[in-house]
Amino acid sequence: DFKKTFNMQLPMDKRERLWTATYLDEVAKVWMTSYTMPIDLNGKNIGALGADISLADLNSRLQKNKFTGASNLIMRADGQLIADPTREQALI
Repeated sequence: DFKKTFNMQLPMDKRERLWTATYLDEVAKVWMTSYTMPIDLNGKNIGALGADISLADLNSRLQKNKFTGASNLIMRADGQLIADPTREQALI
């Protein structure tokens, strides 16, 4: 369950920009991921910022914005694959 595995405290604690694991948005009924980052002011952490994106939209953008003969994907630092237009169904 996404709510149990992620909260906005994580990017602040780790002091890193992070992709969440994929999750099913219960309201929109679409598979999503979120990108989060800590916010600093004068060297002090004051919060975190996050943006949600559907996997369908993310995969579409990855497919459109590539060099000929290349493919794009997004992988987290821990090796979890977040988005890959060639394997979209395998990620949900």
